[in-house]
Amino acid sequence: MKIEIERRMHAMNLDQVDQDGKKMSVIHFIEENLQGERREVRQSKKSSLSALKLPKRQVIFTFILLLLGIILLIVGIVVASKSDNSNKAIAFWIVGGICAVPGFYFALRFCQGYYAKSVETRRRVLQDIPHDT
Repeated sequence: MKIEIERRMHAMNLDQVDQDGKKMSVIHFIEENLQGERREVRQSKKSSLSALKLPKRQVIFTFILLLLGIILLIVGIVVASKSDNSNKAIAFWIVGGICAVPGFYFALRFCQGYYAKSVETRRRVLQDIPHDT
């Protein structure tokens, strides 16, 4: 930070000032400007990440699909343990797997997008998810 201040002072030819009071006020002014710029950068990063919001409808349907698949897999296990006929259980396992696998995949992608630290990462994750425009 001090290097940046000295660089700016040199660029403005303020390092030639002889009075300590005036030099300190200039340094204080430049430090405040640097802090303000950093604050603006942090706020712009937050606003740009929030601009790429996750599509709520797809998130809800993804977790419903995942939950339905898990429930059907559990029902298949219960049916297989209670009956001698495993054909019914296989039907539950197949339908449960068809629901759970894409539900799990897209739930994982949504979580990656939600916890993304950069705009590019979130954009790349969201491009992979089908959504309405």
